Amino acid sequence: MILSVLSKNKFIQIQMAVVGAVFCTSALSATEQEPAARKVNCENIFQAPEHGKSFYEDNPTYKDPYDDTGAWTFVHPKDRGLDTDILKEAVVSLGKTKRAFSAIVVKDGAVVLERYFNGSSKQDSNNIHSASKSIMSLLIGMAIEKGHIKSIDQPVLELLPNYTPTNDSKWLKKLSVYNLLTMSSGMKWRDSPVSGTEYDIQKKEDWVQEIIDLPMMRAPGKKFFYNTGLTHLMSAIISEATGKSACEFAHENLFGPLGITAEHWGRDPQGYYSGGYNLYMTPREMTKFGLLVLQSGRIPSGPIVSADWIKQSVSTHFRPYEDFGYGYNWWIMRVNGHVIPVAWGWGGQMIYVVPKLRSVVVITRNTADADLVEAEPLNHDFLKKFIESAEK
Repeated sequence: MILSVLSKNKFIQIQMAVVGAVFCTSALSATEQEPAARKVNCENIFQAPEHGKSFYEDNPTYKDPYDDTGAWTFVHPKDRGLDTDILKEAVVSLGKTKRAFSAIVVKDGAVVLERYFNGSSKQDSNNIHSASKSIMSLLIGMAIEKGHIKSIDQPVLELLPNYTPTNDSKWLKKLSVYNLLTMSSGMKWRDSPVSGTEYDIQKKEDWVQEIIDLPMMRAPGKKFFYNTGLTHLMSAIISEATGKSACEFAHENLFGPLGITAEHWGRDPQGYYSGGYNLYMTPREMTKFGLLVLQSGRIPSGPIVSADWIKQSVSTHFRPYEDFGYGYNWWIMRVNGHVIPVAWGWGGQMIYVVPKLRSVVVITRNTADADLVEAEPLNHDFLKKFIESAEK
């Protein structure tokens, strides 16, 4: 279903299911809920041939067989007080880029805009890249609240008892879950999408061991430095602490209650699911995570993660850049007086949570061609136009 601000008459002709919950994506009845989201055999989630051979897989498009259109509330943007001329301008501008895949805006419990570009559709499931780091932080919070992990202060080595570091660094022994969540490990890491430390690690037999063995440059907690190896350690910790793979734990405790089944989730050579990359979802499924954060961890049946964890996750713990803070694997933007948590994936996979406007904005883009991704810088113009349309 494509909801466009370009034609009010076209919008009126679209069949819409009216559901009353403010958290509109959780307004599924027990019979409407996606069956696969409740009971998932993670081994049946498609594993790419030769998975575990490369840290970052190729980025094909999968298909979600489940159409959840009837579970959403759709309204015209004017019904939520939005300026449609400004929204139209934002949509046209986004649609001009060859890599644009989707844009969804939910305001006050209803979808006011849903557009797909360049042949993409609502059931297309693509790699959300590092936007999945924010999802991983939710899983860590759940594991803590269920007692599998003692606290954010628990040492990483204590949670990975089968791994013995080859170096005896006193700093490594102090590395905690908090340091993983806030990218403040103190580890040496080369950050590059085409030649980073990940590409050295993928040549090794055990990726978790290689990450643990990275040199420590400083004491943990002193400085932010972006390190995808840390979120992969989080996936391994979830597996070891819960006795279930990150995929199983996620579908039972987070994805299932939200009516989500991942179409694909990569793994490393030891079978640990990729932590913070190689996770495939539809734009609507991404929107559900944004709404969960907007609703402070609640769905209609109750909280699935505490409001306190959400608050801590989207609070700034480090400020690596003037306009961007960092929480628990959430970026924190400031735009026109708004503090906006962002799940930010490589190539433009974005989940923006706009609390003051009671809104979630999701944008996805094609990352099948890495050269095009590098040539087209990310921007937040669409988000800014949405805010302008709401405040005019």
